[in-house]
Amino acid sequence: MLRSAAVAVTLLAAAAVAAPAARADAPGTWRFSDDTRPIKAVVVGGSVTAWPRGNFGHFLEAACPRVEIALKGKERLGSRALAQRVKDMVIKNRRVKVADYEAAWLIFQSGLNTIASPAEVNRDQAAVYAMAHDHGMKVIALTVGPWGAERDARRWAWTHGLTYAGYTKKTADFVLGRLTPEEALGRYAKERQTPDWTAAERPDIAVDLYYDSPLRDQEAPLRDAAAAERYTRRDPAIRRELAALPDDAAREARVAELVAQVRELPRWFMKQELHSFDHIHPNMEGHRLMAETICPRLPASWGCDCGAIAAMDWLKKGGGVGPKVEQSAAAPEPAEDQLPN
Repeated sequence: MLRSAAVAVTLLAAAAVAAPAARADAPGTWRFSDDTRPIKAVVVGGSVTAWPRGNFGHFLEAACPRVEIALKGKERLGSRALAQRVKDMVIKNRRVKVADYEAAWLIFQSGLNTIASPAEVNRDQAAVYAMAHDHGMKVIALTVGPWGAERDARRWAWTHGLTYAGYTKKTADFVLGRLTPEEALGRYAKERQTPDWTAAERPDIAVDLYYDSPLRDQEAPLRDAAAAERYTRRDPAIRRELAALPDDAAREARVAELVAQVRELPRWFMKQELHSFDHIHPNMEGHRLMAETICPRLPASWGCDCGAIAAMDWLKKGGGVGPKVEQSAAAPEPAEDQLPN
């Protein structure tokens, strides 16, 4: 585990799970390689899922001895590109033979690179779930994690943050099954042939990494009340909304509600100590917490020992996740120029 201070712990009796060797990043050129693990899972998502050392997928594979996990996330891809990546890297890959496995799973996360278009994100996620199901796979859908920072003024300064928090919650609510197609898809709902979600469009397992998340800074200090009210009353869009309300009492009640939301925005950010090189990408400790959140939701057939995740570390020799070893100093995070954006 990466710590701010040196740690010395005893080697635990468990076999290390080595990081998979680098594979070509083109359709049809990779395959699963561990015949001792009868269940197969592929992780596809943006740069959070592409974290190179101590990824949540590494932790899950180390904790779940019956599952081989292939990490196929890629940075800088929006929701449409991620849907295409699932098609290219998984569905069209003739070396990934779903029928040969005890079970095949897609672990999918999408949203952040297209977060300002939540209806588009939700449309593309539903399409991915259906595509995977039609291919004979089961789906584990992950919400986006908490993100944001005061220094990201373009998206999170005062009332601007209400907009981005709303976008994020809309994508998370879709994953968690809280929205109708009309609510989740907006104008795209008109393209549908059925008014309700089909079974294929819903994941088999949905994991909340946003609302009730150990990554979220739920005890962060509130923003200043006077400043929050000042910015709320000055916001042009809010002023138009208030003008449409029937009376002063309704307007003041709405202002109070919005001010409270503005003040609470830092409590939707990721904890500072879990930042890697920015406020979006969790460090290894953040990925450990992701794995600890996901693991209890996994099928019993995976054979997971979720409690073992806390005792795992990134191994310098050979790479991969394994039991903690004695360290004389905290290991450094990857350099920024080595990480996905």
